[in-house]
Amino acid sequence: MKEKISKLKKAEISPRIFWLCAAALVAARLLLLSRQTMTLYPETSMLDDMLMVRAARSILDGQWLGAYNYLTIGKHMLFAVWLALISKLGISYLLAGQLLYMAACFALVQSLAPLLRRRLLRLGFLGWILFNPASYADFTLRVYRDSITVSFVLLFFAGMLGLALRCTDSKTGKMVFWGLLGGFALGCSLLLREDGWWLLPFAAAALISVLFQLIRKKPARIFPRLLALTGCAAAAAVCILSYCGMNYRYYGRFIISDLTSSEFQAAYGAMTRVIADPEDVNPIVPIPRSSREKLYQASPLFAELAPYLESDDFRRWQKDCGDGVLEYSGGGFYWAVRNAASLAGYYETPETARQFYLALAGELNAACDSGDFEALSGERSGLNSPITADRILPTLKESLRSLYTVVSYAGIDDSPQISVGSELVMDELEQFLHEEAKRTTKIENGASRIVVWAFAADGPVEVALVDEQGGAVDAGVGFNTGSDVYLDELYAGRDQRYTDACRRTFFLPASSLEGISICITAPSGSVTIPAQAMAESESDQGITWRVEYAGADYSEQVTFGFAEIWLYRLMRVITLVYRIFNSLFFLAAIFLFFKALLRPKKLCRAAFFAGLGLLVMAALRIGMVSFAEISAFGIGTNPMYLAAVYPLLIAFQFLSPVFQSPDFDGAEKGESR
Repeated sequence: MKEKISKLKKAEISPRIFWLCAAALVAARLLLLSRQTMTLYPETSMLDDMLMVRAARSILDGQWLGAYNYLTIGKHMLFAVWLALISKLGISYLLAGQLLYMAACFALVQSLAPLLRRRLLRLGFLGWILFNPASYADFTLRVYRDSITVSFVLLFFAGMLGLALRCTDSKTGKMVFWGLLGGFALGCSLLLREDGWWLLPFAAAALISVLFQLIRKKPARIFPRLLALTGCAAAAAVCILSYCGMNYRYYGRFIISDLTSSEFQAAYGAMTRVIADPEDVNPIVPIPRSSREKLYQASPLFAELAPYLESDDFRRWQKDCGDGVLEYSGGGFYWAVRNAASLAGYYETPETARQFYLALAGELNAACDSGDFEALSGERSGLNSPITADRILPTLKESLRSLYTVVSYAGIDDSPQISVGSELVMDELEQFLHEEAKRTTKIENGASRIVVWAFAADGPVEVALVDEQGGAVDAGVGFNTGSDVYLDELYAGRDQRYTDACRRTFFLPASSLEGISICITAPSGSVTIPAQAMAESESDQGITWRVEYAGADYSEQVTFGFAEIWLYRLMRVITLVYRIFNSLFFLAAIFLFFKALLRPKKLCRAAFFAGLGLLVMAALRIGMVSFAEISAFGIGTNPMYLAAVYPLLIAFQFLSPVFQSPDFDGAEKGESR
């Protein structure tokens, strides 16, 4: 038996077999995902999907991210550049994301080649990470930046590990390549998400290891290491500086985002200094109504925002924060503040917005320091709630739930969600992204349907159907959010207050719409239009409207083709396999980790510290997401925000068998195999 186990440990495959199997794995993944379709939410994804699409269209129109408003550079918007690129090239949105992820997987596997010397082990690593169910789960089908964020995170780790593990490589080109890759991916990661800074500790550790080797080895080997380090830093800098340069050219601000700018973070941080009244404490509401009232009285500038922040039409920024309490959560309040500042006239230019937040931060900090109400001492800056003792235990509990979710693949659903929203808008998105969306099948039912949106700048509107005599037509009506309408108006330079639920769907029992008109009434006046007047948006009497659909009513069914059904069933089987075996792999890896600690003489330091780094980074990401969940969002443990952790733990698991391989002596030996 021992001989058989020994032979199994020494089993190896040739380079040709490795690459043939790798090609087969790629083909199998492409086949498995060949029937996937996008999921679109155009009416409810104003801050995510539609914002990025709107910016991508502006890029293709030669206007960078579009006309300035409180959302234009309100996020790290590199995903919009990605969307513009694939749209211009005519590449399918989902296919482009798959190709990027597979390239990142190959890069990560090859970066660890000096440690995973057996090609058979590398092939197993490649297969396990390629078919990681979190990489093609339902949340990756949205037009959302997290669909590519994981790929750039993997490219970053590949570059940093590849550079650190090749410090002794005699071939300068290899070190420079991995350094450039790591720097480029780091720059892109920082431009994709506001929390991209979590990668910096790993980058620092990798670069320090290279510097250590630079000092430790003979001077003749200094140049390639210096070149690799310089290339890494330069690649990251070029990405970030180029992006900031475009923002400066179009908006006069040399920043990545004015959401993460120093002045806005200072103003928001000052707001969170107020200590809430005991009866008003809610874990995910950093600034409840009672705290806002104190700030309104103490700060004239903040008081200017009160008519908007406390109005009913700002409920789009609020949520049920528990026990039926409708309030601003930590993830929504800073957008409400920016929207209110926009309506108050402080977003006319990027400079007026900057000056407003600088002045607001000064007033709010002075109010908190005055002693008129209880507040945290010292100025603070940031978008997160303060880290207090009462949040430590909930964060730890949520971290454990998140770890369980990742290790066991709990909550992973590979079936597509059904797209919901305006049929016209979804048609436009499919054409723009060269991808089909998962939509319902329409079956006419003999009745009629009218879809129209309308709003007025001076107040809410009433929309009704009337007959030729002006009498009311009996019809059922449904209301839908008008976030896409609001976004289009905002980018046209008009921040409209009354677009919430502006889209209405009327259901009529009659099969004909002959003689039926739509009557829209607003404080400024009223308009009456034929029900079948489908056209581009129009304006009159201070009212803007568009009839998006007028015709036969239909029932909706979800249908799947034969191949689609069986491929999704296969995905569920694969997910089940991961749920069972990944948990075992993780426990085995933890066992090998502590075993290596107890036997330091046999320790392969390079493998151990690489694995430790991956484990620490996974823990850091889990901790960040967990704190945000318990202090700001309150949406439950969501695999989407943990997506980057899955491949990090997979890499840790496949490194664990070589934690005790003390014969490692650098990249040259590893690469020779």
